Parts: sequence; C-alpha cells; structure tokens
Amino acid sequence: MIALDHLLTVEATLERRSQDGADDRYGTPGWQTTSETIRCFVWPASGDELAARPVGTLSHKAVVAPDVTLDARARLIIDGGAYEIVAPPGVWRHPDGAAFQTLDLLLLDDQ
Repeated sequence: MIALDHLLTVEATLERRSQDGADDRYGTPGWQTTSETIRCFVWPASGDELAARPVGTLSHKAVVAPDVTLDARARLIIDGGAYEIVAPPGVWRHPDGAAFQTLDLLLLDDQ
C-alpha cells in the first residue's frame, strides 16, 4: 500500500460539538466544543471554480485521512470560512489500497 498523505495539502480546524457541558437552568446539558488541526484536500463541488457560492449551499468537497473521527455535529474551518459536513463520510480508495474519507461541505459562514 502506498502513502498518499502528501496529497492532504490544506490545514483546517476540525470542530466537534458535544452536549455534555454543565446543565443550564432547565436541566439541559450545555454544548462543549473541542477542536484540532487536521490536514485535508479541498476542491469546489462544481466545475465553475470562479463562481461565487452563496452561504448555505453545497460548495466544496474534501478528503481527510481515515483516522479522523467525524460526526454529524462536526464542522471544518478553512481559511476563515466555516463548513458543515452535510452527509456521512464516503470512502475514496486509491487503486494501490490507500483509503481516505470523502466529505460534502456546506458553506455556513464566509468570513
């Protein structure tokens, strides 16, 4: 199997949210956010790279290493823009056996 980690050229912050914080005044657990820096590769979801993509649209796809833990509440921060992961990760497998997770990203906030 070959290593393809050199293809993960973009640095991103992966934010994970969990509802295990201190209870609020109604007894509902509060949200906690943890973050880590990961490497990924990102490309536009459509062929028109120069078109402006409005907030709230499927805008990009990404590939991350298979050992990165993702869930429905995770989001990526890339170059100041926040992206929600909108579908369960898929798998992209290189013919030589290396595997990566593929993601569909929704632009939440373009800062």
